[in-house]
Amino acid sequence: VSDVTRCFFLYLLQCLLVFITGAFPILAYCADKHRSQYFQDIIRESLGPRTYFTTKIIVLFNMFGCTVAYMILIGDQLEKGM
Repeated sequence: VSDVTRCFFLYLLQCLLVFITGAFPILAYCADKHRSQYFQDIIRESLGPRTYFTTKIIVLFNMFGCTVAYMILIGDQLEKGM
């Protein structure tokens, strides 16, 4: 892997870290402003019901993908043990 590629990925990781670090105070502010306890409540109060529904679908697909990845990982580990 070239040095340019490494520098690009390090820069990308730093940008993501700044974005994520900046997102937490914004979420905390919105939760406090709308007296919301959960992420979906913050989305519903801040962005409306259509975005709330879209967020629910995205979270559903994310959880399904995590479950599939977990099952594949467990299956691979069981094959090695047999």
